[in-house]
Amino acid sequence: MGSLPTITSVTMQSVYRVMPNWMWVDKEFFFKRWRLGLYLDLQNVTVSKLRQPDVFMSTGVVSNPEAPLEEQRYVMRRIEQISGTLLPTLGVTVEF
Repeated sequence: MGSLPTITSVTMQSVYRVMPNWMWVDKEFFFKRWRLGLYLDLQNVTVSKLRQPDVFMSTGVVSNPEAPLEEQRYVMRRIEQISGTLLPTLGVTVEF
C-alpha cells in the first residue's frame, strides 16, 4: 500500500450557493498536480410538499364475487401522492 502524498502547498476555495429550494456547498483543495473537491448538495431545503392526484390500486379482492364475471368489481385502495423530503447528496471529485 502506497503512502499518502506530501502536501507542499494547498490552495483552498469555498463556494456556497443558494437557489430556490436548492443549496450546495463546494470545497476545493488544489495540490501541485491534482485537485480534490468535496461538495454537499441539498435539494428541497424548504421541505415543500408537492401534491398530485391520488392513485387507486386494486387490492385483488373482488367486492361482489356472486355477480357474473363481467360485472365483478375489485376493491380499490387509495394511495396519496405527496412528495417533499429533503434530499442530501455528498460527493467527492478528484482531478489529475
